[in-house]
Amino acid sequence: MAQTGESPFGSGDQASNTATRTGVINFSPFAVAKGSIPLPIRFGDIKAVYKNHYVQIDWYSLTEMNVDHYEIERSTDGRNFILVGQVAASGNSISRRDYSWIDNIATDGIFFYRVIAVDADQKSTYSNITRINVSQQTPEPAIILYPNPVAEKRITVQAGYMPAASYRLAVYDQAGREVYQKTIEHTGGTITQQVQLPSSLSPGLYNLSVNDGRNIKLTKSFVIK
Repeated sequence: MAQTGESPFGSGDQASNTATRTGVINFSPFAVAKGSIPLPIRFGDIKAVYKNHYVQIDWYSLTEMNVDHYEIERSTDGRNFILVGQVAASGNSISRRDYSWIDNIATDGIFFYRVIAVDADQKSTYSNITRINVSQQTPEPAIILYPNPVAEKRITVQAGYMPAASYRLAVYDQAGREVYQKTIEHTGGTITQQVQLPSSLSPGLYNLSVNDGRNIKLTKSFVIK
């Protein structure tokens, strides 16, 4: 049996997908929509920064609830995008959360980027689009950490343009004490490691170091809330 609904403003029939609006005297723009809860994510700014053979995509959320992950897309024309990366969401928050992702670009040109927030029910919300003009230079190793501040003592380390080597990853507290370390056997290119920090670590500022014991030593600070 067809379901219908009535209100002081009109009626609707779900079976025939029709709606009737009553009491309209003057025309004004209006729309009919199925009620739903929008993805509770508020994007801040998104920017792309070129840093010697790679583009660093930075963005932040003002609020995020039920967000599962972020997808990073790239385009050469600003219309047709392809998926190039993915970053796990840091968890429910009503305060700012910062994210970064490295895209190793091998050619010159103008590129467009956008970020998609995907929630646990596969609903999506798009960020604004950012544009960058890439001009190749000599690559240099670089490191980013996300999310920052850290949630649930879990952080992802991404280091671009790293030569093949054995690397030591270490975390130090503000007093310079080593509180975590691991060895990474790397075959060259980008290193991506998810690190589960000790649950005993107190909130505060920490430094993460990645080095090969010879020529390369990269450091970055992060916060545990």
